[in-house]
Amino acid sequence: MAVFVEAPWSVIRDATPVLIDGKNVGVLDRSSAYWKAKGNATWSDAIRGFRVSMVAMGGFGVAAVTLELFDITDDFYAAKTSEEEYGLRIKWSSALLMGLGSAAQLFAGIFPASAFTIIAMNPWFSVALLATGLIYLIATMALNYFKQDSVG
Repeated sequence: MAVFVEAPWSVIRDATPVLIDGKNVGVLDRSSAYWKAKGNATWSDAIRGFRVSMVAMGGFGVAAVTLELFDITDDFYAAKTSEEEYGLRIKWSSALLMGLGSAAQLFAGIFPASAFTIIAMNPWFSVALLATGLIYLIATMALNYFKQDSVG
């Protein structure tokens, strides 16, 4: 998904501030409609594309994590051993962290001139989400391996 946002972000990142009414104005300081009216269609399209991409990624991520957290909570109350509960706590925590990452992406799309954009577009943010996803995957695999079923 980072590739999905990279094209408009490269235009926004490389844009230099413009002097308007004696003030330096950055590309994110004004709306897409403002830049379109000023004749800068490239910046207008980049802002619109960036916002739509970030809101879509963040929104879908928050929705997915919310549903996953409900599922993990149901599994937690049905756990038969303390080891299963421990694994589910790890899985729940990593899902929650991924949800916070998705929320940061959502807020970066809603408020593109905020600190959320700096955080969400930082390369280390993607590395942190990757590490969290790996922890989630390992916890899921461990829970499936040690799963205790009364059937069979």
